[in-house]
Amino acid sequence: MNERPLNKCDLNSLDMAFQESLDLLEWPKVCEQLSTFAITPQGKRNSQKLLVPMDIATSRKDLAETVEIGSIDEVIEGGLSFEGVKDIESLLLRSSKGGILSGEELLSVAETLKSSRRLRRQIDDPIHRPTISLLLLDLATFPELEKLLLFGLEEGGRVADRASLKLYELRRQWQSLRLNRRNLLQDTIRKYTSLLQDTVIYERYDRPVIAMKLGVSDQIDGTVHDTSSSGSTLYVEPQVVIPIGNR
Repeated sequence: MNERPLNKCDLNSLDMAFQESLDLLEWPKVCEQLSTFAITPQGKRNSQKLLVPMDIATSRKDLAETVEIGSIDEVIEGGLSFEGVKDIESLLLRSSKGGILSGEELLSVAETLKSSRRLRRQIDDPIHRPTISLLLLDLATFPELEKLLLFGLEEGGRVADRASLKLYELRRQWQSLRLNRRNLLQDTIRKYTSLLQDTVIYERYDRPVIAMKLGVSDQIDGTVHDTSSSGSTLYVEPQVVIPIGNR
């Protein structure tokens, strides 16, 4: 007797019946409970949408993975640690489209690569853990990329001076100019103390300014960048430091 091929209506009915069975088994609750044991955001997401094995071979493979990963606790004190593994999926997607990553984001990539290599060393054992070792075949940890990122970036994501000789030279010039500008401002403050509201160097619109009393600002050449709310104080950048600031 020939069996009638399933049509779209039959498939929809099967899907509905299968979903009802999962609901009766409270499978979504099981997945949600499982996700609470996940350490990483990726693990939590994947646990919440875990699929039921559809055949005995898949069930046996999943069970073997569970047994093997659990056996690691017997040889590693404290078990596997996922410390350092960041959620970099969105970063990879952005960079694959030509987007730019910040220094801190690049450091999270480097830290994830380093942690991935450590985890691979702890897990990989084709003799005692053949099933989960197969999961590592396509795991690339790019040690050269990690080395490059850690060499070129400091803690906090700042590009390190050692990353570029030109950058190092420019930063030295920048620091020298800032020191020179501050010294000139201090000289101006000492020279015109009687015309100032105080001796503090303020900043307005990324420019250094001094607080001058209203009505005497014309006695110092410079550019007024702001005034106080009362109007009694003008914030002036002395002309003597403007070229340095521009540079």
